[in-house]
Amino acid sequence: MILATTRRLFLRPLQPDDLEPLIPILSDSAVMEYSTTGPLSKEKIQEWLTTIIAEYELPGFSVWAIILKEDNKLIGFCGIRPVEIDGRTEIELIFRLATAYWGEGYATEASLGVIEYAFNTLAINSVIAVVDPRNTRSLSVLEKLHMSHEKDSIYKEFPVRVYRLSKFKRH
Repeated sequence: MILATTRRLFLRPLQPDDLEPLIPILSDSAVMEYSTTGPLSKEKIQEWLTTIIAEYELPGFSVWAIILKEDNKLIGFCGIRPVEIDGRTEIELIFRLATAYWGEGYATEASLGVIEYAFNTLAINSVIAVVDPRNTRSLSVLEKLHMSHEKDSIYKEFPVRVYRLSKFKRH
């Protein structure tokens, strides 16, 4: 099942056999530098993958594999998940890419596919992104998505910036 297709990518549900391609991504200290967990062990990645696959029972709210159309290679993941921040449940856009694919526009392209799916298929009115203010790469993606800085906050004891994109205030 393909969730979304873009010019160079398609997004599909993660599968148990995606564990091996995810290990070099989620164990990479550069990829995980601004995460609340840091790099993950193979065991933690397996636990995370099992949780994500179980979430597919709840339609629409999860993350999906980012697959390059040209060679059918998994290069990261992108999706939406509920997040609790400042006492409210919001829908958060999340993405991670293997470092070899940074700076090529893939995070923006995949995020646009997810946002279109969220707004048009799931009828979600807005999505947020919660980002470490030092994460200039992710901040650049959010700007390209026309997300607006809404506030600064604390998430899991870390200072963060919260960005929002509303269905009705798109550029």
